[in-house]
Amino acid sequence: MIPLRALLYPQTLPYPIRILKALDFLDTLRVIEIFQTKKIFQEYCPEALNKISFLSFSDLAFSKDFLERILKQLQNFALYLRTPENLKLYQIHQQLFKEDYDLFFREKERVSPWEMAFLTLALAEEVDWLLLEVERGLKEFNKKWREFWEEDLLTEGGEEVFNSLSSKEEKEVLWKSEIRRDALKVLLPYVDFSWSKNINTLLITEVSIVEDLIEGEEIEKEEKLGKDILLIEVKSLLNKKIGLSDLKERIQLNQILYLI
Repeated sequence: MIPLRALLYPQTLPYPIRILKALDFLDTLRVIEIFQTKKIFQEYCPEALNKISFLSFSDLAFSKDFLERILKQLQNFALYLRTPENLKLYQIHQQLFKEDYDLFFREKERVSPWEMAFLTLALAEEVDWLLLEVERGLKEFNKKWREFWEEDLLTEGGEEVFNSLSSKEEKEVLWKSEIRRDALKVLLPYVDFSWSKNINTLLITEVSIVEDLIEGEEIEKEEKLGKDILLIEVKSLLNKKIGLSDLKERIQLNQILYLI
């Protein structure tokens, strides 16, 4: 089998966490870097970093520092508006808010598609990070609950409650996957692939994306690499469907590694 060199698509973090199952079948995994991407990978899967590298953007005419400041202000502003009292204050004193927040400074200016796309991916990354933290917290909760039960620190019926809680596992679904794809169609042409080995595979966790990409394509091969991992090879390149030219240097996508 040709070595699989994959691009994580369309997310930028190891969420859903089942992404990590694919690393055993990959030669390399390329991940588009936003603000916290590398830091979060280092925190959650440091043992996998030998197979992972991060892709940056080139020739984009905007300031990442400015966009990072906007992102933080969006987060703070959203937190502020959670209560009816603060929402009412905002409605009364909108002009004061516009003077205090950079995110309002360009209200009458044309915001570039690249800035909007980048902020979209940054917000999506924040959501995935939060969900990773929730998942880690639930695992720790289950671990502690089991320890309490084994040490007889719980009352009768505790094991039944524990089993009820721990069995309610649902398959993680990527938040706003279509919006992320739209953002990547804008940004992918500006990703610097120049130093990467040829990328031939998309690593995908969402069935809706897989179905959309293979629609109308001639399937050359489907192969199960593991219990929940399916490799799909198509005859034509998938580059244009994600916003890249078929002639894009070092990236010729004709395979999907789907994590079921």
